[in-house]
Amino acid sequence: MGGRNLRNWWIRESKADYEAASAVIVRQKQPWMREATSLLIADEPLRALEQYAANGKLHLAPHQNAAINKLIADYGNLQEQKFSKAIALTATNAEARLINEGVQAKRKATEQLGRYSVQLPNGERAYPGDRVMLTTRTLGRR
Repeated sequence: MGGRNLRNWWIRESKADYEAASAVIVRQKQPWMREATSLLIADEPLRALEQYAANGKLHLAPHQNAAINKLIADYGNLQEQKFSKAIALTATNAEARLINEGVQAKRKATEQLGRYSVQLPNGERAYPGDRVMLTTRTLGRR
């Protein structure tokens, strides 16, 4: 079992598979954000959510649809330079797909997305400027 550091990502070999883990959290500039991310990685979501709540970054809604609609509206109101810093945490791929489709529809309506797109292996569409994360599962590999 060995490991190597690739730009702050550790790749560890094990008998069963390869495993990747972030060695350094670089996107979050504030200490509480780094702590919350570390808690999510450590499978402690309640403590992570407490960090977000303590810093005014946790917003509740009466039901899932209301939360998704509010998130889409808020994202659509972001200034263009803030898109690359925005992130939505979801519990399921289905929720992520709903949010992505809603945000793209809002951005298209305000002419922030071009006419051209590509279809990803999972059927979703990506436009210039979109961030895309592909995993081995996304590509049909396990």
